[in-house]
Amino acid sequence: MTQIIAHRRGRHPAGARLIQVNTPPAAPPYIHGTPLVAGRSRLGIEQVNMCEAGPSYASRPTPEAQAGDHPALPAAELRRRLQETQARLDALIGGSSDLIALIAADGTLSFVSPSIGRLLGFTPAEVVGKAWLDLQHPEDAAESAAKLRGLLQKPGMTTRRKGRLRHRDGSWRVFEISATNPAGTRGIDGIVVNCQDVTRSELSDKRYRAIFDNAGEAMFVTDGGFLIRHVNAACTTFSGYTPEEVVGRHLVEFVPEEYGRRAYAVLEKIRHHGSLKFTFPFRRKSGEARLAQVSAAAVSETEYAFIWRDITDKRRAEERIHKLAYFDALTGLANNTSFVQALNEACRRGPLCLLRLSIENFREISDTVGHLNADELLRQTAQRLRSALPAGATLARTGTAQFGMLVFGCTSRDDGVAAAYRALEAFEIPLRIGTLPVTPRLAIGCARAPEDAAEPQELLRRANVAMTQAGACKRGLHLYSPAIDRYDPDKLALIAELKQALGSSELEVWYQPKLSLRTDALDSVEALVRWRHPRRGMVPPDDFIPAAERTGLIDQLTYRILETAIADAAAWRKRGLQIDVAVNVSPLTLVHGSFQTTVLKALQFAGLPPSSLILEVTEGALVEEVRAVKTVLGELRDHGVRVALDDFGTGHSSFAQLASLPIDELKLDKSFIGGPFDTRAAAVTRAALHVGRELGLKVTCEGVESENSLRLLRQMGCDCVQGFHISKAMPAADFLDWLSRR
Repeated sequence: MTQIIAHRRGRHPAGARLIQVNTPPAAPPYIHGTPLVAGRSRLGIEQVNMCEAGPSYASRPTPEAQAGDHPALPAAELRRRLQETQARLDALIGGSSDLIALIAADGTLSFVSPSIGRLLGFTPAEVVGKAWLDLQHPEDAAESAAKLRGLLQKPGMTTRRKGRLRHRDGSWRVFEISATNPAGTRGIDGIVVNCQDVTRSELSDKRYRAIFDNAGEAMFVTDGGFLIRHVNAACTTFSGYTPEEVVGRHLVEFVPEEYGRRAYAVLEKIRHHGSLKFTFPFRRKSGEARLAQVSAAAVSETEYAFIWRDITDKRRAEERIHKLAYFDALTGLANNTSFVQALNEACRRGPLCLLRLSIENFREISDTVGHLNADELLRQTAQRLRSALPAGATLARTGTAQFGMLVFGCTSRDDGVAAAYRALEAFEIPLRIGTLPVTPRLAIGCARAPEDAAEPQELLRRANVAMTQAGACKRGLHLYSPAIDRYDPDKLALIAELKQALGSSELEVWYQPKLSLRTDALDSVEALVRWRHPRRGMVPPDDFIPAAERTGLIDQLTYRILETAIADAAAWRKRGLQIDVAVNVSPLTLVHGSFQTTVLKALQFAGLPPSSLILEVTEGALVEEVRAVKTVLGELRDHGVRVALDDFGTGHSSFAQLASLPIDELKLDKSFIGGPFDTRAAAVTRAALHVGRELGLKVTCEGVESENSLRLLRQMGCDCVQGFHISKAMPAADFLDWLSRR
């Protein structure tokens, strides 16, 4: 074998003297198992001419040769280095994932890389020497032969194309084939081919193209400026345009003009974020505006893909369903479901007034005009209410003849009252049902959040309570208050606690003095119940006495007060204090069959004369149960018990009725003097005092809270006064202290 010895630098024009020597022959070298033969290898790469110096790698001076005076490399070292270079070349070619081949001028393969086994299933030995076209698909063979001829005729030229190569199993694989004619490149004789397997990519492209072409939704592919480049067949169904009419136009051209600016803003978002899902209107070729759900995404730096799905019919169906679910078909107003949702949201936002409205005479009207005309009544009622609706308020039909109104941002109940009166005034002019004038009679209940209730359902319940109460009011409006709410959950709990209190010391009897204006001395005291609750503190009587009347506890409560007051008065009498005591009696207790017997027994047991007991009965009790009450009171008066008509002026009795009532005293309600004591109020008070004197009744004025009122009543000749100006109610011990200081 030839050995190369590098001499030190001399005058040789190549910069080094290369000396050729002969060495003993060794085993022939191989490139990928192909033996090298004299002159050329099977690759077609020329062996290095050891006596030449030039630009080729093998013939360049080694660093050692360039270093100056240097000893010649031994043949073994040079052989080792050549083998290392060959090994590196083998590693590069053998490690490539692509198929590398060399095609000779006659079209046969003179070299193939080992990767052919993995890519096409052949060994290099099976294809080297065979025609390149034998591996080509018949449909690609003509094009491949033409390109091969062109490459041979144009040194330095490179071509690229996709082609199919035959696999050992008979299938065809798709390759990206790059072919180069490196003519003039020392050591390479033929066409160098690099084949990259793109079978999967090609199949994916075909698959995606099939999906694109056959998708049910319209698909648009645009360039970076959103000019349409490709569309699928569904685009025509979607827009009415043919692909030819769409390609090349800007996407914004297909949205209604009024949405143009918004469309450009959306496209900028897509450009910025890379993808976006949104709903947007579009315009068909016919000019019809439709609604689309759009998904947009950047597929490359210069392309965007859009999927448009027409949801117009779906949205209309949803709106119809929503309207059926949340709106009343007859009046067009929101229905109860919608109203409750609005109420829930409104209670979280801030103060509001809830109005519940009912047509109290709806059944009467419906029976008169018929059901079809009753529907017309409801429609017209809704229109009137809508016309009276405050700005920003919500109106709904919540029942057959019931409506609800939400007035937002209310600083007080006055805002709700104002809205209620506007609604009532809207019906001052009768509705006309056919030829018949009809006037709905409204009952409106008002509750305010959070004052009356913070929770939506409780607020609604309390507004309903007020509406029920409004049905009995002449003015048709009632504001919620705990006094009218028999179903208040807190009251239900209070009733249970009251039952327990009746058997304990929590209930106390306090006394409020009544002053005689004739003597300026104590006339009598009124016994008033007070509840010292262990958890709630002092519970106002107005909170539990009405509940006791509704639940039947009033009898036990009355007897408890009566027995305590009689016992206290008897004890004072033993101490030399002859103080008459007045006890309020509920109408329900008064007509109880054993009431008079119970009273007389209590007086006898305590040793108190009946004349020291005054039973106060409200005006309403005497009017509503006049016969039964007259009988009971008559029997008690026969035994010496005195009777006072309490709260006179708040009921329905007249001056003429007073003569027939079994009473000894007339107590004028505090409303007589509770307001401005003007000429009109003074005249009414004088009239009541005059009637009382004419009937021989003692007259007491309640609610005296000022010196001025006391002075005027004294001038008018009032017998007795009672009120905070004299003294508030107080426990028995405190009353005795007060009495001792006078």
